[in-house]
Amino acid sequence: MTSTPDAAVRPAPRPNGPVELRLALSAFAVAMLLSIPALGVSWLAAGLPGLAGAAIGVGVVAGGFLVSAGIHALALPFGPMASLGASVAGYVLRLLFYAVLLVVLLPVDGFSRTSLAISAAVVLVLTLAYEIWLIGRTQSFSWIDPSRRPAARPERTAG
Repeated sequence: MTSTPDAAVRPAPRPNGPVELRLALSAFAVAMLLSIPALGVSWLAAGLPGLAGAAIGVGVVAGGFLVSAGIHALALPFGPMASLGASVAGYVLRLLFYAVLLVVLLPVDGFSRTSLAISAAVVLVLTLAYEIWLIGRTQSFSWIDPSRRPAARPERTAG
């Protein structure tokens, strides 16, 4: 059985998908779980306008993590530099989206801006804290798989 030079460089398939994508999707799941108490507290504190504002806030945050997961999924096959670029692009896109959303919502009434801001900030900070904690505890968060060794090079013989 011959092996191509690319076989030593190509990462081994992971059983549950790339760890980076799993991290991003789990951050989305945590944001969705955190949205439940954020929506409840906002509704109790400010009624339906509070609920509407919190729904917009946590929706934007959770959607941002979902978009980040999608961008990572598209970038992962292209290597670590593409993944780093995807991270930066994801941050920039989220910031632009937040800015555009705030401008679009300026003339709109019927929701609590305070609930939007507080719920979005709380869900974002707690989800980022979870993501940082998870990255620190995930030993396989690396592009180098130590269990794979480079394929042996065939010896050249004169002749």
